Amino acid sequence: MEGSNASLHSVLEDLDFLATIYNGILTQYPRTAHIARAAQEGITMLRKYRNLNRQSTVYLAAIALDPKNKFDYFRTGIQLNEWTEHEATQAMSAVRQVRQEQYKTQPSRPGSGIQRPNLDIEDEFTQWRRARYGVQIGTNILWIYIRMETAC
Repeated sequence: MEGSNASLHSVLEDLDFLATIYNGILTQYPRTAHIARAAQEGITMLRKYRNLNRQSTVYLAAIALDPKNKFDYFRTGIQLNEWTEHEATQAMSAVRQVRQEQYKTQPSRPGSGIQRPNLDIEDEFTQWRRARYGVQIGTNILWIYIRMETAC
């Protein structure tokens, strides 16, 4: 959702964010209002693509291997009834398998081109993400990473 800076790891979160916006519209307007019907259509399409993306191990691995997410995305999804316990467990198992097959056997390289996030941005998505995960923008990102349990 960051224009040319969009990343694979953000796809599922972006879909969740848009669904939150559309659900907010549904609570503000009567179901018969044109904007409410458009929001409902949007939610239907978002669910379709969210479900397709959830079937792809690539998206699941990308979100779990992102240091700011790890498995918190799945755990939070369970708490918000966006994921069932079974779905989240399957997703995390798939990620562990990908990591074991693709990454454990390769030596790590320092400075592999990972970009640091811009912590000064406070847009609507950042506010939503902070409320969802309780992450404080501007906090030492290394401390957040160290506090979190490892993904695999």
